[in-house]
Amino acid sequence: MQMKDLKYWKKRVERLDTLNQFSREKLSILKKEKKEFQRALRYRDDLFHSIPDALILIQEEKIVDINKMALDQLGYKAEEMIGLEFLTFVHPTMRSFAVDLQKKMFSGRKVPDRFEMDLVGKNGGSSFCEVRFGKAKFDGRKAFLLSFNPIDKRKKKEKERIQSKKMEALTTMASGLARQFSRSLKDIIVNTVKMRDMTGSENGAFKKGLSNIEYAASRLFKTTRGLDAFSRAKNDPSDLVLFDLKKIVKEAIALTDPRLKSEDENHGVKINLKTYLRSVSPIEGDPNAIRDVIANLILNAVDAMPNGGDLYLTTEENASHVFIYIQDSGLGVADTVKERIFDPCFTANGRDGMGLGLSLSYAIIKRHHGEIDISSENGHGTVTSIMLPCASGDPRPKTGPMKRKVKNAHILIIEDDDMIRELLSQLLGSKGFRVDTTDNGLDGLYKLKRKSFHMVIADSKAPGVEGQVLMKKMKKINHDLPFALIVHHEPGDKPRPTKKPTADMVITKPIDMNKLVQQVSELIMQQG
Repeated sequence: MQMKDLKYWKKRVERLDTLNQFSREKLSILKKEKKEFQRALRYRDDLFHSIPDALILIQEEKIVDINKMALDQLGYKAEEMIGLEFLTFVHPTMRSFAVDLQKKMFSGRKVPDRFEMDLVGKNGGSSFCEVRFGKAKFDGRKAFLLSFNPIDKRKKKEKERIQSKKMEALTTMASGLARQFSRSLKDIIVNTVKMRDMTGSENGAFKKGLSNIEYAASRLFKTTRGLDAFSRAKNDPSDLVLFDLKKIVKEAIALTDPRLKSEDENHGVKINLKTYLRSVSPIEGDPNAIRDVIANLILNAVDAMPNGGDLYLTTEENASHVFIYIQDSGLGVADTVKERIFDPCFTANGRDGMGLGLSLSYAIIKRHHGEIDISSENGHGTVTSIMLPCASGDPRPKTGPMKRKVKNAHILIIEDDDMIRELLSQLLGSKGFRVDTTDNGLDGLYKLKRKSFHMVIADSKAPGVEGQVLMKKMKKINHDLPFALIVHHEPGDKPRPTKKPTADMVITKPIDMNKLVQQVSELIMQQG
């Protein structure tokens, strides 16, 4: 029994020695493999950090690794970035574009392998970069490796300098064209009105021809206004008010809604409009101009989607600025077009017109001390971003009861005498009124259809539409609109009886400026 036990334990010890030897050999192999793995990791880290490009590894929308070059460029430490969403470090003006791009990347849809993007560093400054991306694996799962390099600042500044010079030259040209057009159109309208008065009611064909001339003149007036708006470096102080951007965006959508419905009903083109409109701080500026810019950009997006698609409108606020993003899934913008996209008289869509849309939008946003940027890849849609500064507060001081009611009253002056028109504008503007001016009735009607006015002051002899007729047409647009008519009265003239309807207020020339402001204020107060 003892011999058997001895043999058993001897075999057991031999087996354990064999297992122990095998374990030591396996442990030795594992140690070697560990050293090799650690060496490989160090090599990988050395390689990752020595690559001259800035690299960020993204998995499930979060940063899982970042190399030294990227950290140096953005000013962060690795522990400050790893684990956070990549979108955290994208400039607000590019965030909508980045969100869409990221969704496409992780859903497997095709995206451009190279694009430009603004990234935000730790000091709050932005870095305009060229970004490339590729697919990768991390811990056996799908990931994406982004590499980015700042675009040469000198190149960017040179581009901005060229654009500034170009805009300066085009502004001078637009100013000259606007003056020339205005003079010629004034002569056309004056003579058309004379010819209409001289023509009998039986000559229908001739009157129709005159109507066609007036219509053509009104279209030219629209172009002239565009040129004039483009040539102005600053906003008219009378147009500046505090306004709610969210409300203005909704108004722009309402203006373009008929076009979207028409595309669907007449051409079978479905535009899916989606809005993400966050409440933002008030903006100071011309709300009508900003509304027109947004409406124009929406229509541009519709034109870029001939087969339909998705259109997103977003508003948000960050760092004392508000941002508007208009993103479409359309055809995008070709590289050959990008350099000229804000030039007047340039159009890439082949439609008739002066091509003032984007250039005018650029000029309007610049006058509001903002920025407009278009990011696009041919065939992959477009993101238009607008940045505007938040208002610092209402610049107009609070006043007495009457002034509080009239301080924002908007008055339209229609007067062809340049000196009188300017004098009235300055006088009423100095008293707290907001003033729009024009030298003819047709343009006055156009302005009234676009803007809300509290009163109209019109010269009975201003070209375009005769004073009493103009009053009737304006009263049809707004029945309660106070209308003041300027009539000419020379010394010694006797007032002639008339059966025509009288205006709410009659101003005789020469104008008594001392009485005018009080009369205008009282009339507006009566309507309030």
